[in-house]
Amino acid sequence: MRGNLDRLTDATTWWRIVRQGPLEPVNLSAEDADYVRAAFDALPPTPWNGDTFKIWVDGLKEKTGRKGKMLYEPLRLAITGLPSGPELADLLPLLGPAGMQARRP
Repeated sequence: MRGNLDRLTDATTWWRIVRQGPLEPVNLSAEDADYVRAAFDALPPTPWNGDTFKIWVDGLKEKTGRKGKMLYEPLRLAITGLPSGPELADLLPLLGPAGMQARRP
């Protein structure tokens, strides 16, 4: 995650997001909320590692036809509450299944 952090305070903020969830409530459109709920239903089985996110989104692309911003942005917002930040592939194993389900819309 180092490449996405500019200051030490960024690390503190991201650690809080990993441990406690988004800093502010997340507002997704009804369509994106449905997509994210379906995406959470499709999370791969554990154990999770650095490949888990790719496996997950590849399946979502195939299932939903979404790609690019439409594929990733609603997931990032649901998971972190922010439009940018560390790679989701790095965050997913840190969150684990319980952390992910806590972010389910």
